[in-house]
Amino acid sequence: MRLLPSFPAWLTAYLQGHLSAAFAPPGWRGGLLLVALSVFTSLPVQAAQTITLLLSEPTGIYQETAQALQQELARDDGRWIVRLQHVDERPGIAGDEWVVTLGVRALKYALDAEGVAPLFAVLVPSLTFEKLLSDHPQASRRRPVSALFLDQPYARQLQLIRLALPQAKRVGVLVGPVMESQAGELKKASREAGLEIRIFATQTREQLFASLNDLAREVDVLLLLPDPQVVSGENLQGLFLRTYQQRLSVAAYAASLVRAGATLGLYATPAQFGVEMGKWVRETDGEKVANGVTTRFPQRYTVEINRNVARTLELPLPTVESLSRRLDTEHGR
Repeated sequence: MRLLPSFPAWLTAYLQGHLSAAFAPPGWRGGLLLVALSVFTSLPVQAAQTITLLLSEPTGIYQETAQALQQELARDDGRWIVRLQHVDERPGIAGDEWVVTLGVRALKYALDAEGVAPLFAVLVPSLTFEKLLSDHPQASRRRPVSALFLDQPYARQLQLIRLALPQAKRVGVLVGPVMESQAGELKKASREAGLEIRIFATQTREQLFASLNDLAREVDVLLLLPDPQVVSGENLQGLFLRTYQQRLSVAAYAASLVRAGATLGLYATPAQFGVEMGKWVRETDGEKVANGVTTRFPQRYTVEINRNVARTLELPLPTVESLSRRLDTEHGR
């Protein structure tokens, strides 16, 4: 057990000259000071804990998020011993005190491993997390499992559309098998935002583009969601080309999609994810965490506009700063 260092001379003098004089009767002053010093100097310091950051890949957003997370943990000044690993190294994590996974591959690896340490997941879409937990029902029974989702809540995405495109009243969504179950949540969020939503189900690539043609005639803006049937490398170029031709605005959930051709986007950056996850771990430290599942959507977010696309569509969009302030106000930030 590590002990607190000895009191500096100035503090000893202060205690002797003030605390003893104020509270001890004559003749007891020196004794009281010795008792006080012996109590304070024997207080234990919390031992440093080992936390493993398990990355799906040792590059890109995983590395950026891990760096920001480490910087946030470092605010505790020696409280955490950080072990950086990635899945391809096949690390042993069963005996670790804390585990944070970054990305889907890392979370799956950790769920397959034995262990009872608190498990935190980041950079995982909400529906993917739910699917992985359903495939590993024992995981949350033997350990606390927490997730900071990759995607933004529907309500926040729809509010951004309402603020950025006030003339847009009808929002279209393309869903494949993965997102089809979210129809009810989407309709509820759109009603609360004062928008009308049209949901188009698609099973194949051919059906996707046929649905997109129908959708473009019925809606004012397309909201992209993280559905692999819709958003994939083979679909994106054709999807954005078709929306240009239809003069249809697109709201997306990732920076890469905004830069690829979406009109605007709402997402958290790797740095924002890292800081928020680090704060969550630090807040949890010292608490008795029950086994089970705890999830949250990111509280931090970034608004981005593709000005080239906006000009092409002749959209007089507000500034990013203005949209961010108004969105913050609606969320009480």
